[in-house]
Amino acid sequence: MTVPTAKDHNNIGVDFYRRGELVEAIIRFRKAAFIEPGYVDAHSNLGAALNDMGRLDEAEEVLRATIALSVDHAAAHCNLGMVLQKLGRIDEAMEALTIAIDLDPSDATIMSAYIFVQDFTAGLTVEKTVASRRRYNEIFFPAP
Repeated sequence: MTVPTAKDHNNIGVDFYRRGELVEAIIRFRKAAFIEPGYVDAHSNLGAALNDMGRLDEAEEVLRATIALSVDHAAAHCNLGMVLQKLGRIDEAMEALTIAIDLDPSDATIMSAYIFVQDFTAGLTVEKTVASRRRYNEIFFPAP
């Protein structure tokens, strides 16, 4: 019998997360991070699950620690942006999401999160909204 690896626990956590079983997902993500403390995906997934459970302060703490482990982890920056948006810290959310886009400009989830949070930005100009949506379309629906 083989002992489950950090990746195994993370993958099982992702399955639970997708089914909406957040408590079980969190348990698996924590096990993965315990087994392999530098496993950034497990930490980022844990932050996302905590966010979905409404445990925003804890999610922010986990995601900031995740980014400290790997400053180039686009999903962690994106997840942090979504937490900050829920906390009403829109400028910080936009900053985190901008970093995520810079790290992975072809990720549709990140771009969608950016546009979603951008809609909450006070004083947002029509030009900025049109520019971001144009950028999204250019990346994901390039002209033939």
